[in-house]
Amino acid sequence: MKKSGTEKAEQASPVRRSLGEGGRLQNNRPPALKLWRTGDGCSTLRTGFSLLEVLIALTILGIAAGGILTALGSHLKNVTFIKDHAQAVRIATREMDSLRRAPEFSEDEISGDENGFAWTAGITTEGFDEWPGIEFAAGTPAQLNITVTWDGGKVQMSGFKVFEIEE
Repeated sequence: MKKSGTEKAEQASPVRRSLGEGGRLQNNRPPALKLWRTGDGCSTLRTGFSLLEVLIALTILGIAAGGILTALGSHLKNVTFIKDHAQAVRIATREMDSLRRAPEFSEDEISGDENGFAWTAGITTEGFDEWPGIEFAAGTPAQLNITVTWDGGKVQMSGFKVFEIEE
């Protein structure tokens, strides 16, 4: 006589099954228990996780944590660069404004250092006589150049001003 699948499972499992409400077969095995088959064909119940499951979970956790830490480090590096760049732009703007307010100009280069930011400012009057059709009767045209450097980069700013001729 051939045995049904339910009868085979009842024989293989040491956990008893009982008929519950409505005549359905119920499994009385706790949810954390696993049925393991040994080499001799017997079944045993074990609790917890296998070593392989723990290693796979730790590997996945390690990969995820490594990705998060890499992204965080990159983000902090970018925030630092943006903060330094903004400070360099503020210094360049301030120095450009002071050059534009100057009533006279000197072609000597001036420089300074401020909290790890080195800046140079210069005024150039060369090359403006080559502009066709433009005459600067009111004064002397000049290009204003500011360069700010720091450990992480460099900002350059240029402007234009016509300095009045003193009489």
